[in-house]
Amino acid sequence: MVKTRYEFQAPDRMHFRVESSGSVAETYAIGTQRYDRRDGGAWETNPWPTAGGFRWPDYRFAESASEVTLLGRESVQGAECFVVSFLDARSGARYRLWIGTRDHRVHQYVMMATGHYMTSTFSDFNEPLDIGAPVGAR
Repeated sequence: MVKTRYEFQAPDRMHFRVESSGSVAETYAIGTQRYDRRDGGAWETNPWPTAGGFRWPDYRFAESASEVTLLGRESVQGAECFVVSFLDARSGARYRLWIGTRDHRVHQYVMMATGHYMTSTFSDFNEPLDIGAPVGAR
């Protein structure tokens, strides 16, 4: 099993940490810069791979979603949500999103593709967060 924790700070900052089989990888994105390291090693600095740098939130689903279906309503972490499914035409993956009926935020999603299944849960909206370049990065 792989466990990943993401933190996002709009409009252009993100940090994630991936734990798998005793190994840990981290990535920071700050505008046009990307910082990566594995297992506590040295930070590698590279440009973010897409033009304009990292952006959050990201609305790419809207560009390629097809077969969009409202499946009903369910509660996620106490929030009443619309359950919406769609096919991402670019990747062939199927998604199911739980979107808050009051706040219109994605609270959870499931991605299903051949040999790849992923569940993501979002929380702590608008909590204070200050994502900066990692200590020791050049």
